[in-house]
Amino acid sequence: MSKPSPADVENLAALFEQSDWTHMRLKTDGLEIVWSNDANAAMPGHTLPATASNIDALVQIPNGMAAVCAPHLGTFHRTPAPGAPPYVDVGQAVAADTEVCRVEVLGRFTSIAAGISGVVREICAADAHLVEFDQPLIIVDPVQSS
Repeated sequence: MSKPSPADVENLAALFEQSDWTHMRLKTDGLEIVWSNDANAAMPGHTLPATASNIDALVQIPNGMAAVCAPHLGTFHRTPAPGAPPYVDVGQAVAADTEVCRVEVLGRFTSIAAGISGVVREICAADAHLVEFDQPLIIVDPVQSS
């Protein structure tokens, strides 16, 4: 299969939006796109190859920590709008439903929740840079219940 055109991708995105599907993946030679309605669809706690231009080295998830991962390929946004403060900073406490960032593809924004209560320990992606599906974006130190 050849690479889909931008119009093909837009049509697939529209199809996904209109469907009752929770997840859709397209993989062809040199291209993989994943759509998901679940902001926590990515599996935390693993490492990925460094292929995006903004990653200097392999992201290691420290033992006991959790990674908030990109649910799909797109542009990582730390802020809700240009010039606005970031959703979260290192050292900030978050709840499972705290919005920590957004990922944009084709003008559509996916809000990403922490998915776990804890403290932000690291921001792994650069603002306004391309991120890949399942790429760790933010490292969270989970809150231990007593």
